Amino acid sequence: MHAQNEREPGSIRSIALVGMGAATGKVPPRVCANLMWTGYTLFHDHYFRDYDELRATILAQLDDIDERPEEERVRLTVPARPGPRRR
Repeated sequence: MHAQNEREPGSIRSIALVGMGAATGKVPPRVCANLMWTGYTLFHDHYFRDYDELRATILAQLDDIDERPEEERVRLTVPARPGPRRR
């Protein structure tokens, strides 16, 4: 999203995070909510230089998500490097 908006300012103004596997994938609602919050936090609070950096951040922090208790709130810590924030 950020990279696209650098190329064409304002071309992406919103992102929909629909489904997340809640119906067909039988993903529990709490897990869907955690994933939606994670997506929002990642793209609102941090700018990723490329998909490799995004993937590395997600895998480093969520690779074991299937083993975590369902009740555990999942919160990602965005990298410390400052980046542009959403306006």
